[in-house]
Amino acid sequence: MNQLRITQLEKKFGERKKEENPAFSLKPVHLTIEEGEFFSLLGPSGCGKTTLLKLLAGLEQADNGEVWVGEANITNVPSEARNFAMVFQQPLLFPHMNVEDNIAFGLKMKRVKRAERIERALEMLGHVGLKGYGKRFPNELSGGQQQRAALARALVSDRASY
Repeated sequence: MNQLRITQLEKKFGERKKEENPAFSLKPVHLTIEEGEFFSLLGPSGCGKTTLLKLLAGLEQADNGEVWVGEANITNVPSEARNFAMVFQQPLLFPHMNVEDNIAFGLKMKRVKRAERIERALEMLGHVGLKGYGKRFPNELSGGQQQRAALARALVSDRASY
């Protein structure tokens, strides 16, 4: 069974100056999340929730600490090799692709054959309540529907997620 272990992970941005607001610093985080555990990050705006997620996904480089998945230290593994998915507050769907292709995009990057990509994307559309919306473009969806499409894109790359 895998677990996500975060050991003394920290990140500092900018320099402190007397005249300006102090720079942001994510104080050392030590946390273990078990496989299958439901986990939430809660806190006020600016407290470091997104920074922590970006560090886990490899989108930011930590100043200190380690990230482990099971027995593998992934601290210095590039983001594209981590097999993590992140759903941002803004859905960030590709506007030139329909919903089906947006959802299948990660599978395309993993070189999954087109027929399987589309099958899995359509299945995931059903899981997020968007069955029948695959041929629409992001600008034809409401904000909530766009968010669900982004969630489907994140989940479809890992069969164990659904």
